[in-house]
Amino acid sequence: MQRKVDESWKQQARTEKAALSDRIEQEGTGRRRASMPPASLATILGEMQLRALVALGEVEVEKGKRPEPNLEMAQYAIDCLAVLQEKTEGQRTAEETRLLDGLLYDLRMRFVERSRGAAPGGG
Repeated sequence: MQRKVDESWKQQARTEKAALSDRIEQEGTGRRRASMPPASLATILGEMQLRALVALGEVEVEKGKRPEPNLEMAQYAIDCLAVLQEKTEGQRTAEETRLLDGLLYDLRMRFVERSRGAAPGGG
């Protein structure tokens, strides 16, 4: 006795699975792009600033909790910003230059304060 198997349901399932995968991928990509700031020099500078501030113990990483200062990591983040400053010289807008110069000045001053044992936030 030979069975007659309807294979059409398998093809339909594959088609639906592929369509669902495509929709999930498109929606996922859309959500990521919508929630991310546009890629720019200012974004990169902000991310490096945040790394330095966390390493300096200036930013809460959990509610009410600041990490212990890691001056080596803070210095590394500041040095990376200085490299960006050097490598982008003559290619930045006036606004980007003001932003970068201001970030470096502020972070360097905070670093000196922390190196001398001052509490985060100038205390």
